Amino acid sequence: MELEDLLYYDPSWRIIICKQCGVVPQTNITRHIRRHHNATRAFKVAAIKLFERSLDHLPLIRDADEICKNVRPLPIADPIRYLDVFHDGICCLLCQDDRDRYVCRGRTAIEDHLRKVHNQPLRQPGRRRRGEAGGVKGLTQAGLVRTPVACQTLFHGPRCRYFIVKARKVHEEIEKSLSGSDAGSDATNMGPAFTQPRLEDIINLQLAQEENENSAISNQTGFNINLLSSDPRHQSQWLRVTEWPRFLEPHKQELPTQELSPETHCVSCFCPITV
Repeated sequence: MELEDLLYYDPSWRIIICKQCGVVPQTNITRHIRRHHNATRAFKVAAIKLFERSLDHLPLIRDADEICKNVRPLPIADPIRYLDVFHDGICCLLCQDDRDRYVCRGRTAIEDHLRKVHNQPLRQPGRRRRGEAGGVKGLTQAGLVRTPVACQTLFHGPRCRYFIVKARKVHEEIEKSLSGSDAGSDATNMGPAFTQPRLEDIINLQLAQEENENSAISNQTGFNINLLSSDPRHQSQWLRVTEWPRFLEPHKQELPTQELSPETHCVSCFCPITV
């Protein structure tokens, strides 16, 4: 790997991003490379310093506090290239400014924010009413937070501050990943615009979004919606999200010639039902 392949300069935000770490280096480039990416001493110190001097002509924002102050994307903005994208963010809906909305990825952090900043009384004593949820799900039902949201951060550690970015649709992510794998060496050299989430994360993200939508409908109508049917002959959400029946369709001819009936085989994935 060359030094040029390790770092990326974003001209719109005027920052340097480490492709391998997925964040902005908090120290100078020489120290960052020597500390995190030169365990085998593949890069000579003189070569690293020469590479750092070659970036002096760029209008960089070098101070970490200045970067935090200036790099404030709107929630409708696309993800910043090469920064890690997380799909499990929790967004506070009580914050007024879209650029300064508090975003985190844990229950404790969002509860502390709601209690200290917005004076929200949480975990009131006594039993919950029937149908009332607790934790992040309860905060979502109360209209205090929204989750999951896609988010990024510039730094790790004490300066870590998440901000919302526009999440691409699930099928666009899968198609982009598949097309990137078939593009050959050119796609490898270009590198992804941001970290591709795992298929399991994508499925969980969409299931959580649909659960929130169904929960909102349930609250409005007063009915409980059973998201997963107990009847094995009904198509489950997991099968619908992964589109397993559609991929299995071309292989129907390869199945055993015995008759497939709803009493003996699942109509969604054609696997035998054990009675």
